[in-house]
Amino acid sequence: MTDFLHKDPTRAIIEIKEILYGRLQVLRTCVANMAQDEDGKYIDPFDIQMGNEIQFLECLLDKIERST
Repeated sequence: MTDFLHKDPTRAIIEIKEILYGRLQVLRTCVANMAQDEDGKYIDPFDIQMGNEIQFLECLLDKIERST
């Protein structure tokens, strides 16, 4: 990853989306086998936070996708 985003705003948004999708994939891999209750909610506080981060990234990426 470079230190700066592209000067063209459209290309910069594409770069940001690629970075966020990559990070989202890493987080999904981290929680793939973590303990969940019968409703599918994570049990461990760390797992809960990881789930919250995934949800945040999904919502942010959805907003970006719908806005561009």
